[in-house]
Amino acid sequence: MNNKKKNSWILVLPIIGVILMNIAILPMLLSGETSEDVDLPTYEGYDGSPSPMDTSTKLIYAAICFAVVAFAISAIAVVVAHNRKDKRNPATERRGMLIIKLGLIPFYIFGGMLCFVLAILPATIFVSFFLGIIGWFVMIPGSVWAVCYAFSLRKMGGLKNGTTILFIIMQLIMVLDVISAIVIAIVGYRYEKKNKLTETDIALNVENQHD
Repeated sequence: MNNKKKNSWILVLPIIGVILMNIAILPMLLSGETSEDVDLPTYEGYDGSPSPMDTSTKLIYAAICFAVVAFAISAIAVVVAHNRKDKRNPATERRGMLIIKLGLIPFYIFGGMLCFVLAILPATIFVSFFLGIIGWFVMIPGSVWAVCYAFSLRKMGGLKNGTTILFIIMQLIMVLDVISAIVIAIVGYRYEKKNKLTETDIALNVENQHD
């Protein structure tokens, strides 16, 4: 029982990742205030050679890298916990899923707008495609949390096999992943409330189900 409560520490990783990822886009959002009369900074030195990245750019890259690492570690941790009955906790899985999926909405709104603008210009359409791929990989750790929760809910009897498969497919598609995560979180919460399950009851219910 105590192990399941202690296992909630892995929620710290998604929270850290979301905070860092959203902090990383703040300088980019603020730079959008630049007017046409202000010259944009270049990456060339006085001799024409590339100049080193400024401090803010380095911090942005560092924040994104640390966020991705935090998400990846959290995804591995939740899979390990899910596959151990004494550690599995659907309530924690649901919370982690929502933290990542909802917490990254500002990041994806900005990223989507940026990709759209870059896709309009023929010279930067490849960059837009590349950023889209990066965004997809950033999405996957949150989808891992979501899939673990879907399997836990199915084992509790709160989700049908067909619905579970559909949910997993939607978790691989941007935008649909957020919508499906919200829907399944509502379904799971209503199931718990309908059956008057506490967090401890949920964990025990999953343990008693046949994998």
